[in-house]
Amino acid sequence: MSYPSTPGSPIYDQLVQEQGDVLAEARKLAEEALQQADPAQYWQGALPHRRTSGKVLQG
Repeated sequence: MSYPSTPGSPIYDQLVQEQGDVLAEARKLAEEALQQADPAQYWQGALPHRRTSGKVLQG
């Protein structure tokens, strides 16, 4: 997803030219992290239970 720069924001446009579009990169990395985390949130219920000294442990 890309966000066009706002007309009339020369300071932001200059920073993007000098430093790169940090906001766009952060959005991209956040989206990738969400995609990776989505399946990970369901791992706990997939492990079989085992008993050790009266305590129920997963793993």
